[in-house]
Amino acid sequence: MLNKTENKVMCLLLELGNKKTTFLITPLDLLNMLAIKGLTTTNLEKIINALCVDGFIDLIYSDRHGEKVYCITLLEKGKCFRRNGEKIKRTLIFKLVVTVCFAFLSFLLGLILKAIF
Repeated sequence: MLNKTENKVMCLLLELGNKKTTFLITPLDLLNMLAIKGLTTTNLEKIINALCVDGFIDLIYSDRHGEKVYCITLLEKGKCFRRNGEKIKRTLIFKLVVTVCFAFLSFLLGLILKAIF
């Protein structure tokens, strides 16, 4: 499970890799696109490395005119990230609805038993 910042970074990477699975981007471009308060390049690099270790992306460092560039390839787990999030939400909503229904049924059963006895 990813934290809030990692989730935002992963969503942005999915948007950037919409049509293609491999793309180049600089850390400063990522920071400007994210616009998260308090996020620095070192924190962003830790997040990118964590996503790489978790198997969402494959990362290769490159150099373009003295500027660090990330070559990011979305892996299968990264491509399925958005679908898995929707699946988790659906499961949570289903469990919540079932819990509310059983609570209502137990309330009705309590009223019926109280009326009988």
